Amino acid sequence: LREQILSAAASCFRERGIKATKMQEIAKRAGISVGNFYNYFENKDAIIDEFAQREVARLAREIDEIVNGRVSLEEQRRQFRESLRKQLAVQRARVKIEILEEAARNSSMGEIVKRSDAQVRELIKKMHRSRSSADVSDCASGTRYRTHDQRHCENRYPLIR
Repeated sequence: LREQILSAAASCFRERGIKATKMQEIAKRAGISVGNFYNYFENKDAIIDEFAQREVARLAREIDEIVNGRVSLEEQRRQFRESLRKQLAVQRARVKIEILEEAARNSSMGEIVKRSDAQVRELIKKMHRSRSSADVSDCASGTRYRTHDQRHCENRYPLIR
């Protein structure tokens, strides 16, 4: 039932916007009573928090696949750009902008956005650290992707020669 509510909320948010969507509309779209709805989510902020947590988890899986996929730097970049492109799709972007607007007014929503943003930043750092460590390993071993050359290795990691 939780998934049903989240699906209904996502549809309502896309169609009407977060602010204009009422809890009663989400419950009706989910096919449940408003009272039952509140057994699962305290308010709209709780729904947004759930969406944020799921988004961070999804991004973590994507980054993990990119980092651990043993693909070239070019392919990692391509996969990351594709992931960002999906995130910036117009329908999703509209809802995200509305969340940011609400976060400026609502401290609870602001905390959700701040926490989610910090988690995403850590994931991106993880990806960069992984790439940097692969660069060091590649340079030390003499293995190079097409974008590597000896000058790159010497300039970036002067102690490895």
